[in-house]
Amino acid sequence: MDLAFTAEERKFADDVRAFVKANLPAEVRDKARRLGLGFAMATRLLLLFSLSWVMGLTADLFHLAGNGISGRDLVLLLGGLFLLWKASHEIFVEVEAREQDGPPAEAVIPGGADDTAAARGITRDEVINDVLLAAQPSKRFATVEELGELALFLSSPAAASITGTAISMDGGWTAQ
Repeated sequence: MDLAFTAEERKFADDVRAFVKANLPAEVRDKARRLGLGFAMATRLLLLFSLSWVMGLTADLFHLAGNGISGRDLVLLLGGLFLLWKASHEIFVEVEAREQDGPPAEAVIPGGADDTAAARGITRDEVINDVLLAAQPSKRFATVEELGELALFLSSPAAASITGTAISMDGGWTAQ
């Protein structure tokens, strides 16, 4: 779990770096980076302080079946119920994927495609030279056609035994 979270944070940081490089003049990039890091540190500290505050909510708010229920108890109970629901939902999706008679149940998780960079006003050459070539193993974008071909394959009879999985088509980005 921590490793996945760290990978997501790294991908987010890389996306922010690419955005800053493409959209900010060179003379303010360092200041923007420092402000972003300061904001990230401040939000983490606020999260820690809020956690300490919640754990201090020990005064009973009401009684249920002879037991006092505090704010901390409610937060922990609701958080536990959410985690139970989430785990049950994930297990249900896996089981349903194994037992279904229709098309396979999977997800295609695309990385950047040629049209996503253009839609943000960044040229393909800028992205390839400044971001992609420096960090991505494949050194190129997946094309929209490749994504479509994968989706068509996954919905075909040839992929009948591929169920309940997510396939990343990101040129090896997540494998780093």
